[in-house]
Amino acid sequence: MNLRSILLFLTLFSCLTAVVGVYLFYQQSVNSNIEKEEQSADTTASLIAVKLDTAIERYIRASQTLASLPDIVSTMSESREQGYLKSKYLLYQFCDKGQASLCYLLKPNGLTVVDNSGPDQSNSLEGNNYSFRPYFTQALKRGDYVYAALGTVTKRRGLYFSTRIENEHSSILGVAVIKVPMESLESEIHNLEGTAVLVSPDGVVFSSSDKSWEMCSLWPIPEARMNEIVASRQFGIDPIASLGFHEEIKEQRLYSEKYKETFIVGQSELKTMPGWQLLYLNQAPEFYWLDDTVLPLVSLMFLLASAASLMLYKVGTRDLKFLKEAEQELINSEERLRQLAELTNEGVLIHKDGIILDTNKASAEIFDYPEEYLIGKEIWSFMAEECISTAHHHMSIGYERPYDLEGKRRGGEIFPMEVCARDSAIKGEKVRVCCIRDLSQSNSLVIDRLNFFIEDAEKSGSLFAVVYIDLDNFKRFNDSLGHQFGDKLLTSATRRLRGGLEDQDSLLRHGGDEFIILLQNFGDTRELYKAVERLHNVFNEEFVIDQYGVSLSATFGISVYPQHGDKAIGLLQNAELAMYRCREIGNQGYFEYYSEEMGRNAGYKLEMEQYLRKALENEELLLNYQPVYAYQDGEINLVSAEVLVRWNSKELGCVGPDKFIPIAENTGLIIEIGNWIIQTACQQGVEWIANGYRAFRLAINISPRQLRQYDFINVLQGILSDTGYPAGQLCLEITEGILIEDDQYARYILKQIKELGISLAIDDFGTGYSSLSYLKHYPFDLLKIDRAFVADLDVDKSHNQLVKACILMAHGLNMKVVAEGVETADQLKFLADHSCDYYQGYYLNRPMPAQSFEELIK
Repeated sequence: MNLRSILLFLTLFSCLTAVVGVYLFYQQSVNSNIEKEEQSADTTASLIAVKLDTAIERYIRASQTLASLPDIVSTMSESREQGYLKSKYLLYQFCDKGQASLCYLLKPNGLTVVDNSGPDQSNSLEGNNYSFRPYFTQALKRGDYVYAALGTVTKRRGLYFSTRIENEHSSILGVAVIKVPMESLESEIHNLEGTAVLVSPDGVVFSSSDKSWEMCSLWPIPEARMNEIVASRQFGIDPIASLGFHEEIKEQRLYSEKYKETFIVGQSELKTMPGWQLLYLNQAPEFYWLDDTVLPLVSLMFLLASAASLMLYKVGTRDLKFLKEAEQELINSEERLRQLAELTNEGVLIHKDGIILDTNKASAEIFDYPEEYLIGKEIWSFMAEECISTAHHHMSIGYERPYDLEGKRRGGEIFPMEVCARDSAIKGEKVRVCCIRDLSQSNSLVIDRLNFFIEDAEKSGSLFAVVYIDLDNFKRFNDSLGHQFGDKLLTSATRRLRGGLEDQDSLLRHGGDEFIILLQNFGDTRELYKAVERLHNVFNEEFVIDQYGVSLSATFGISVYPQHGDKAIGLLQNAELAMYRCREIGNQGYFEYYSEEMGRNAGYKLEMEQYLRKALENEELLLNYQPVYAYQDGEINLVSAEVLVRWNSKELGCVGPDKFIPIAENTGLIIEIGNWIIQTACQQGVEWIANGYRAFRLAINISPRQLRQYDFINVLQGILSDTGYPAGQLCLEITEGILIEDDQYARYILKQIKELGISLAIDDFGTGYSSLSYLKHYPFDLLKIDRAFVADLDVDKSHNQLVKACILMAHGLNMKVVAEGVETADQLKFLADHSCDYYQGYYLNRPMPAQSFEELIK
């Protein structure tokens, strides 16, 4: 082989080696860029999922709070109109402040009993049955549940947060439901380069940054499964169209037949909604892979070193351009993540083994440090010492649910914060992403301003007033005219209020439709009255918004420093208490000053509740028996006795049932007390029967809350079995409020009571809003005319006609009639002349202890 051949061989070998090296380098660059795209997609999906989980967790807690409110529990246990209206107002307020579209309560049979609909009731769900919805059945089974669905009435997407309502004895009373529009939770998936989608376990897109994808399936759903989905009505009643993706995600790739494109996919499962995923899809970049025909062409050109050099130069140039594009794409991806973190008001910290790698502006504001100072520091140094071990433990086990810790600011101030963290990966390294919410900021501006006014008043010896303002029924404007209209109305109301203030006064927003005004420089109460009246009068004129004329009123509560308190919290609470008292006494739309009596009443009720909880244990409750007589042809015969509970408190003395029974109802103590009354009365009845006394019936009052105990029938059966008291000699008296509610559950329970052989009486008839026509739906044996009608027989002739009508109609329904409160001979004669069956009242006999009653029946 001559030298020329050797040189040619060496040249060819050198060129071939160079080309192979360039090709391998190019391949490595492509793979590196793809890996960065995949990591970016995963990180984006993970971060969005963390924020969505945090928001969902907050609404879960809101639903749990709603279900545990005493007024809600009381309403689901009772059936009085007052409880219904109070719960409707609470749901109204809860929905408004929580940015929810619907709040409603379901009975254990799925029937909607109260919702947050406005006064016109145009969109009311009351009366609808949602027992077919999984959020109802799952809440009964698990306690609470999150369910995504298209509203059957509203046709709008939303998340349903349902929580089982229980009383203090864990008796199931129903289900509380909050529906949050999906639009309220979608802020995190917009303004992204790719497409973020929230998908169900079947692949149905429930939320997407590309609206054309919503309510479609990513991949075809089998016909049998499609029929089940349509039958469930979770996503409407029509079959779901497919976007044409392949069902299996391979190596973070998803191909769509419809779009003829391949997408890089980031996946993250939602912890709050098992089976649901947050996917982030970005179009896979087009890479210019070397064509198979290039290598032969290059081989032919190896003879010319200049051609090989030129080819290397071109490949290198193109590779350099590709690397720059890949680097720019990585910078853009990081910038998108940075913008996403900066958009939120919550702090975001990314750390590796406790060392902070990155943060956002909100974190710096929370801890009162510059952003650059936080990076590289140990995250534990920004926590209270006693909380560090908890945070360490949660990091070690990968804990992902929100939990509370105490943070530490630059000045050493300790403050409460909520942390929600999740493990993730950046550039192949395991990191932990933490979202932090400062729990001390709520109400802090109002308190700070109040403290400033208090300090100024202490120095000058002057007075100032706290005016708590709540706009009346404001939510109806948002519901009927939209939130944009409501925002404009709030702005207009704010301007009017500010126009009624002096320069030294302050106006602060306290909530969605609440304001706090701090008034200074008034000499006496007369001047304060004029100032408050001037503010109140700004609502006298109609508000014109977008050519709509609307009337808006507000209720004011006022407390004065230092007369009504010398601390910020106390002044604010007293002003709020005065505002609610103003509404309670029927003065909505006006104003009320705080008084010491309001505070005493609130304190007295709380004190009474504490003592009442120990009344049974301390044997302070006792039973009295009031005889009920039949009167015919001048002869009076005892036929039954009404059992009445009395409380002889060691601390409070004798407390009337009108005082402690409402507290027992509101707190749920009525169930324990009521069961004790039935047990004790039946035991006493058995003793009288054993002594050979005459047979008569015992009548016991039952509260609606007792009636709605899930095991009330079992309780009755157990008492009758344990005591041996005959069911035929027991009568349960139910208040008229149950007729107003007229629900199937009440009818079912009353029917079961009748099947035990127990008699039923409708008590205090005439005091509610029901009519006699409702009685035919219930298996009552007796009707008790309220004492208010009997007392006025001597003075109001219209009551004479009402009583006669009650007796005639009750007899027409085969019911006996008992007249309560008979206190004169004339009343007794009138009732007897009109065929009343039984009589009860002081004229005949007063309530008496068991021993005295025993002397009567011997």
